[in-house]
Amino acid sequence: MIKVSSILIALAFTVSIAWGHDSWISRGSYRSPPGTATEGMSCCGDNDCGVWTGNEGESIELKSDGYHVDATFTLPPNDAVQWKKPQPVVSFHLRQIIPESQVTPVSKDGAYWACINWGIYNNQQQEGFTPEQRAASNPVRCFFAPPPGS
Repeated sequence: MIKVSSILIALAFTVSIAWGHDSWISRGSYRSPPGTATEGMSCCGDNDCGVWTGNEGESIELKSDGYHVDATFTLPPNDAVQWKKPQPVVSFHLRQIIPESQVTPVSKDGAYWACINWGIYNNQQQEGFTPEQRAASNPVRCFFAPPPGS
């Protein structure tokens, strides 16, 4: 009986974590597009994806070779009820060109979103990668953009 109780407790914990990981990105089962370093990998959800809020001095521009990104993306706050207390704000900054062919289908909320591989991103920050090295080890799993011209 103790073994069954332990399994039920573990299952309940897993389900509660999954609810916190829920977003339109994870519900949509989006995957990294062809040509990305993480092709076919799940974009994931709120723990890996941040939204750009249009910070002063930052920009995202669509040019002939893709989206020129120099922007800070902020992860949505975790559900305070789930964690019993507010969590710190987590953000990441991207400065790179993302080819249009590597942009995931249109953003469902009209905002720019980027989902990253935190391991690659953190390594780049610590080791001071050059732009060429960053391009070769791109941390971006998925990039969502609003329809052009909106």
